[in-house]
Amino acid sequence: MQWLNPGVTLNGHAHSWWHLFVIQCGSGVLTLGDADEVNVSSGDVLLVPAWTRHGFVNTSKHEPLAMLNMSNMPQMALLSNFADSHGLITTQP
Repeated sequence: MQWLNPGVTLNGHAHSWWHLFVIQCGSGVLTLGDADEVNVSSGDVLLVPAWTRHGFVNTSKHEPLAMLNMSNMPQMALLSNFADSHGLITTQP
C-alpha cells in the first residue's frame, strides 16, 4: 500500500518495472510521460508500463490518496530465487 497525504506530490520518475495501481480512496492526478495527466479516484485501476515516467499528486483537501501498488520489481524476483535456492518453497508433485 502507498499513501499520499493531502497536497503531497510524488515526483515523476521511471524505472525498469511496471506498476499496477488500484486506487482505494481519495483523489488525485497521475502524470504519465512528459505531459499526460489523468484524474484518479477510488476504484480506478491504472497500469504504468516499465520505463514510463509517472508521478502522483493528491488533490484532496482532507483525504489521503491510498493506492494498492503491485509491480514486478526485480527485488521480488530475487527474493523468490533466494527462497527457492534455500528450500523455502516447496511444490507438490
